[in-house]
Formats: sequence, structure tokens, C-alpha cells
Amino acid sequence: MTIANYLRNNLVENDLEFGDIILNNALLQRAAKDYQDLLIGLEENELKGSKFFALIERAFPFLREEYEAANKKIDFNKNARDIFNFVRGLSPFPGTYMQLDDGRKFKVYDVEYVQDSNINSEIHPGDILLMSKNELYIRCKDGYISIKTIQPENSKRMDVKAFMAGNRLNMLDKFI
Repeated sequence: MTIANYLRNNLVENDLEFGDIILNNALLQRAAKDYQDLLIGLEENELKGSKFFALIERAFPFLREEYEAANKKIDFNKNARDIFNFVRGLSPFPGTYMQLDDGRKFKVYDVEYVQDSNINSEIHPGDILLMSKNELYIRCKDGYISIKTIQPENSKRMDVKAFMAGNRLNMLDKFI
């Protein structure tokens, strides 16, 4: 069920008049497409404190969680400096994370970056560039980042040396 259909079906329960929805039909079209667009539309139309907004917040918490999670994930197709600033800006709270292609997630608290255009073109963004018992380097668009502090799922925060001692990564693993 789309957001628009849910709202249309729940107007009476929430004391919203049909006219409120007709006035906000453009918002409903945006809502059906994307939660972020919906929030922007609500703010642009000064509906942030309205019953309409409260209904959306109450009815679709999973969309908010999904949106917030997507905005904390590290995108290795970006520049190394941008990733460094992204991690630095969100650390320690709310934090950033990266995800392996097998589904494992890792919170990232501290990184360093190196811009290097001479990296082998066969190594793609998200690929592990170098891995040793003290280091973990991951390829980005224009260089690589070095992970300094990391937290695997269901584990404690640790420096990369402790992480590499107790966790198995493979050079073929890819961060998506």
C-alpha cells in the first residue's frame, strides 16, 4: 500500500477533511514516490506541525528509519575526502556504517584518506585495497580510505588492529 492510499483510507479516523488532502495532492504524489521528497514538501508547505504531518509520522516510522539509515551509509563511489568528512561529521553520533556484499555491517568512527590517481584501475570503489594485521584500506572514487576505528555488528568499538586480529575479511570482499 502506498503512502497516498493509506492516507486516503484513514482520513475520517484522523479528523482530516477530504479538502486537506485535495490541497496536498502534490504532496501525496511525492509521498508515493519517496519519503525524503514528502518531508521536503511538508516543510515547504509549512505543514510540519499539522495533523497531516502527524499522521504520516505515526503511520510510517519504518520509512523514516529506512531514510535515516540510507543517509548514514558510506558510499565508496564518492571522493576519499568527502568520505572522510562524512565520517568525521557523523562521528560518534549518529555514526556511519559500511556494508559488505554478504550483508555484514560495520560502524565506522574514524578514517584517514589518501587521494591517489595512480591506483590500479582494476580495483573498483568498495574493494579492499590493502589488508594486513594493522591496516585496512578501501578503494574510493579518487583514492582510498584507511579505517582507524570500527565496530562490527554485535561487538564493541575497537581500533583497526584489534579488529583485524579477530575478524576474517577476504581480499575479494566488497563493500557496497
